[in-house]
Amino acid sequence: VREDTTISPQARIASSHRTKNIGLLVALERVGTDRTGYIVATTHLFWHPAGYRQAGLLLRGIIGWRDLMQLCDWPCIITGDFNFSPEDPAYSLLVGDPLSTEQKHRLDISRVVHVSIDPTVPSSSTMELEEGEGDPDRVIRNSRVAELSDGLLSDSEFLDLFRCPLRSAYDEGQRARKDVVTDVATFGDRTSFSAARLGVNEPMWTSYTHYWKTTLDYIFFLDSPRTHTEVIGYLQPHLTENVVQGLPQLRVCGSDHFSLCAELKTSVSPCE
Repeated sequence: VREDTTISPQARIASSHRTKNIGLLVALERVGTDRTGYIVATTHLFWHPAGYRQAGLLLRGIIGWRDLMQLCDWPCIITGDFNFSPEDPAYSLLVGDPLSTEQKHRLDISRVVHVSIDPTVPSSSTMELEEGEGDPDRVIRNSRVAELSDGLLSDSEFLDLFRCPLRSAYDEGQRARKDVVTDVATFGDRTSFSAARLGVNEPMWTSYTHYWKTTLDYIFFLDSPRTHTEVIGYLQPHLTENVVQGLPQLRVCGSDHFSLCAELKTSVSPCE
């Protein structure tokens, strides 16, 4: 995580959990053009707490790869199952929204070290999350509270890791549509999330299972200094009455997540 070679290897890595999650990147060049196109990335992040750090590392890795490939004028599209809702601190960090007091608290309790990093952690150690509500995947198992020597990122270091804010295709697209029609179902319609926050207009649901009934999937994008991207269309999300039976369903959908699709239009400023 840190590039400072004067500190210990443990503090440089600043790892919380070894999860084996990965991100995939591809550069797609527009046919018949001279080095113009998009960088597309997709991922499936860990649910908690390592996913917060993974999101920042993914963003930093995408920007670093874009610069390494000398594609600095190419916009980036970043999609996937991020395993956090718009209320989570990782979402606000990604889109550049200030962290609320509650989000700072969530960030604080995410600072744990798993037995995969520290083999001395007793295998019976468990930490129940406040929002667990009976879901076995919402219990931090085989972990301990992080210590200063573990080197996990501070709040200010988190902010620095997310220095390039993303935009969300669905959050922007549905916000614009709500100005002209009334049949737009959003995340904010079923939660107490502030209407002033980014993410409130994400789809009402992207996953609807026995334990997980929430919004976890997104289409983000990041313009270059010479590009401006607009959302000109998107696949309308499902309403609660359409999905109340849950997913997956035989002969209906083999996944427990819904598909997202957005149409983006990018304009490029001429070189000076």
